This record gives sequence, structure tokens and C-alpha cells, in this order.
Amino acid sequence: MAEITSPIRKAPQFPDDLTLAQFLFDYQHPIRLPREPDSPWIIDSVSGKTFLQEELRDRTWCLANALSFSYGLGPDHTVGIVSGNHVDFPIAIWAAHRLGASAFTLNPIFNVAELTPFLLDMKPALLFVNSVALEAVQAAATQTGLTRDRIILLDSSEKRDLCSLQELVETGLAKKETYQFEEFKLKPGEGKTKVALCFPSSGTTGVPKMAAIPHAAIIANILQNAAHDAGTDEMTVPIMERRFRPGDVSLAALPFFHIFGLLLNLHYHIFSGMVVLIMPKFDFKEYLSIIKHYQVNHLSLVPSILVLFSKHPAVKAEDLTSLRVVFAGGAPVNNHLVRAMAALIPQAVVEQSYGMTEVAGILAMPPLNRRIATGSGGRLLPGNTARVVKQDGTLAGPGETGELYIKGPSLATHYVNNEKISADTFVDGWVRSGDECYFDEDGEIYVVDRIKDFIKVRGFQVAPAELEAQLAANPDVADCCVVPVPHEFSGEIPKAYIVLSKAAAERVSRDPEEGEKIKSALIQDIAEKRAKYKALGELEFIDSIPRNAAGKLLRRVLRAKALNDHEAGAAAPGENGV
Repeated sequence: MAEITSPIRKAPQFPDDLTLAQFLFDYQHPIRLPREPDSPWIIDSVSGKTFLQEELRDRTWCLANALSFSYGLGPDHTVGIVSGNHVDFPIAIWAAHRLGASAFTLNPIFNVAELTPFLLDMKPALLFVNSVALEAVQAAATQTGLTRDRIILLDSSEKRDLCSLQELVETGLAKKETYQFEEFKLKPGEGKTKVALCFPSSGTTGVPKMAAIPHAAIIANILQNAAHDAGTDEMTVPIMERRFRPGDVSLAALPFFHIFGLLLNLHYHIFSGMVVLIMPKFDFKEYLSIIKHYQVNHLSLVPSILVLFSKHPAVKAEDLTSLRVVFAGGAPVNNHLVRAMAALIPQAVVEQSYGMTEVAGILAMPPLNRRIATGSGGRLLPGNTARVVKQDGTLAGPGETGELYIKGPSLATHYVNNEKISADTFVDGWVRSGDECYFDEDGEIYVVDRIKDFIKVRGFQVAPAELEAQLAANPDVADCCVVPVPHEFSGEIPKAYIVLSKAAAERVSRDPEEGEKIKSALIQDIAEKRAKYKALGELEFIDSIPRNAAGKLLRRVLRAKALNDHEAGAAAPGENGV
């Protein structure tokens, strides 16, 4: 198996002379399905306010007009958005694109130390900020030379010395008769190099950096997804049988500062004619209430939300009957959680997909004739090619693991201000994923683990995800993470961090000995069902597992904790005071 391609061999034609905003608002691709004229593009789930296409277009135009008039924003500039989900989050991006500027996104819970390196790399001309993040952003901006008048509030605030996005929209409208900005136009082919968006990514190294994604790559990924959903030329799927179709209602609770939330849950669903409900702040009970109230058809989930569906007492199957499609992604998913979700909503397709920031979203999707996930990440989208490279540099065959290399029309071009890691990751037209994967005989991809996360026990590799999947299946476990700890004989041994389920935690609070029984049972379960070298050497209960906004385990945090605890224990005096 030298290379793997999509079963839908021909990728759809994509324009390379349009910005993302122009593609979404001003261009009709043949594969795009028409929506009803009065169908909203967006609904604010809190206020219930709806936004039609023309309303969003006008709001974007007015903001672009003001940004050009008041700030001189243009093609050589970059704007940053530091915010949770908000109706005006995409408006800021689309307005920047109308002017030829690029945009980047950052998590609003980042502190000053986390924000500062990104601002130094990106050198933004403007920052759109949610008031929750304002204090940290102001401090970081000061350190990077960005003045206060360059910070624009996305939401309402009493900080009257700061301009708000709404005020700029009003300014742009007021200037319409005397001043109109000039729409930025790409030259043919320029969409493949002109950066549209930058997202933080750990890439193959675990070091945070900004992946630069051009307009054409984002547009290509949207069209690849649409082509996959439409089926092949020989077996075209009727519109009313497609997974993504006009009139469906999608709940956007995943953060827009992450690629899964912004480009798939928002942009692709809008392109597909769906109504996108924007949830500003995630609260699971409110999430369930929105599903019932708005009769939501589509959910895009990360593993932590799947855990809640399987464990939270507020979940009622009768409130979820409107759901038709549920996709889990953003991080490897324990398949038993997917199957538990499928059992809860048997009327729906419940599946996993595989993607990464460096491919502008999704790389592979499940076959259209499957309703319940098998544990694979699906088959490559049309236009994508993959290789699996073994440690010795040779190409893997079916069932053989190695690092996944990807080629296709939706690739990022580089990491901002990081030539060395860019050169290591983007190699001769391929992107190295940093994921240990294999393809089966049917061309479906299975992710074993991140390459750097393998635990080496006496020379044998142990995949943490394998142990985590087994631990998470236990009803006493709400969440878990497995990391290596040093061991004098074995080199490393696995250590499990466990978050107890609510019921188990209550038992332990009543009887502390119950905690030791649970630990013993979990360790014994792994010992009985896995090879001896995969046995857990240690197990510790903790309150929560650190994850990023996409739901990915921040394994490096617990790896560092385990190492520090081990070193502290080794340095502690023994019984003889030595």
C-alpha cells in the first residue's frame, strides 16, 4: 500500500481567486444546495435573534467600511479575535477578508504569558476581544506594543473608552454615502497562498504555534466535505437522504477559536444550507435544553461532551429525538462512548471523523452507508492522498502502523514565524501529521496515538489511548488519562489519572476504603485484559483531566505532574532518614 486515496477519486473544482467571505456570500458553486430564502443562517441561542444572509452580508460590509475608514485596515494587516462564541465572531473575520486582511483566533481563557508569544508572532493591527478576556489582552497588548485604541470589544461593556464592534458597524453605515471601501480581489491562483486564518496548533511537536491556512485551502475543505456527502457519480445520494442538507438545525457549541468549531460547525454547515445555533458559553444543562427547544438535528462533539452524554443524570432520551446526525472529532474518541451515544439516540447517525488544523479541518469521513462508528476515522475525502511511513522510512501496508503523511488541496502552508518546525512538518507537498495510524484493507484510517505519547516499557510501545479506552468503559470512571512515569527496571511504566463518576465519588466520600477497592479493580481489569507489559504501575484520582478547547487531552500537563511527583518521591527521606 504505497499511497491511499479517496474512493471518490475526483475532487470538486474549487475557486482559487476568492476570499472565504466572497465564496460564502457572493459565489454559487454547482455543488452548493439552495436554501429557502427566509431560512436563517445564524440564530443566537440566548436571545433567539435570527440573522438572514442579507443581514449578515450588510453587517459585514458596514464593519469592513468602518475598519477601512477609521483604521486603514488592508491586505498587509492581520486582526486577532480573542473571544468565546458570539454572533459577531465570524463578522469580524469576514470583514477583515473583505479588506484582504488575515485573521487569527485565540482562546479567551489564555493568561498574559500565554497570549504574549502569539501576539508577538502575529503582530495584529487590531484585536477583537470579548470583555471576559479584556484584562489579560490589555496586559499582553501593552507588552507587545499594541495600543489600547486598537482593542475592539465584541460584546457590550461599560468600558466606554473602548470602541465596540457594534459602534463600528454603525459608523460604517453612517459613512456609506461619503465613503465606501474598495473590495479586495485575489488574482487567479493567489487564494492558494494568501493567508485567510491562523489557528494555534501543537502540530507534530507539542509546541504551540500558529498554522497559516490560505483561503483556497478552507474553501477546498468545505467542498471536499460537500462532495463526500453527495456520494459518487455512480451513486449520488438524494438530497433528503444526505447527512448535511438545507433546513437542518445545527448547534454550534464548540469554540470558534478552534478550527473544528469555526470552519466545520459554522462555515460548512452554513454552506450546506443549515441553520446554525450559536451557543456563547457551554453549559451542559443549557445545551440539552437548546436541543429540545430548537429541535436540533446536528451535533458536533468533542470527547468531553460525549462523556457527559454517557454519565450526566440530566440526559433524557425523549428530549433528543430530533437529533439525526452526531459527529465526534477534535481528538481521538473512545469508541464505547460513541456506541453509548448511538444507543441513546438510535434514530441518528453517530460517527467519528478525523482531521487536524494543518488540513483546514477534516481529512477523512466515515462511509455514507454506516450509521454507527467502528472506531475508525473514516475514508479520505475526495482529492486527499495519504501515506503511512514506518520508523525505518518504508511505507506501511494495510494494518501496519506508522506516521501519517497527508497531501491534498486543503493544506496549511506553514507555521508563522517558525521556519524550522515548518520545514520539519511541510515536506515536499506533504504534511506530517505526528499521528501513529494505520489503514485497513477498506481504506479506513485508525489513529493509534500521537507518536510522541507512546510509553516505552522494556522496549515495548504502549499506547495510552488503548488503556484509556478500557478504563473509560468502567462505570466508575468519568474521565481518564494515561502517562508514563520513570521506572528503574522497565524504563517507563503507565500511570493512570482517573476522574471518578459522580456515583463513585459519593461512595468514596462515605467510605474512603471504597477508593482503594476501585483502584484495585481498575488495575486488575487492565492486567487481565492486556499484555503484561501494559499493566498500570500507578493510579491516582484527580478532580479533572486537563483538555484544550477541542477536547484533546493536554497529556503534557499530566506527564509533567507525574514526573515531578515521581522525583519528589524519590528525593524524600526514607525510613532511615537518608
